[in-house]
Amino acid sequence: MLAGLLAPLRLPEALDGLVESTRELGPIRSELTRVRELAEPPAELGAALERMNENLGTRLDGVRAVVVELESERSHLNRTAAETLSGVKDDIQRTTGLRGERGMAERARDALTGSKD
Repeated sequence: MLAGLLAPLRLPEALDGLVESTRELGPIRSELTRVRELAEPPAELGAALERMNENLGTRLDGVRAVVVELESERSHLNRTAAETLSGVKDDIQRTTGLRGERGMAERARDALTGSKD
């Protein structure tokens, strides 16, 4: 019972403790405000990110167009190279007589030597 009667006398001590605790909350509150500001992207940052996203999309579309053009060019070069190699192979076979017919070299030799084997 005595503790209950003395409680009002301890009230100023308790209030002093609360006031002291409140003083410690000031720096914590400002730090929390700072963290919140850093965590929430400002409107300017959002707009900048959107512009960057659009620019990257445009550049990506350009790169994609170049890749498609390069693939087309590569396909054309592959066809041209295949045709050229086929022509060279035919020329070699015709010149050396590998097709079973007398080649140009054999015909030239025959013309120079006057013989027909």
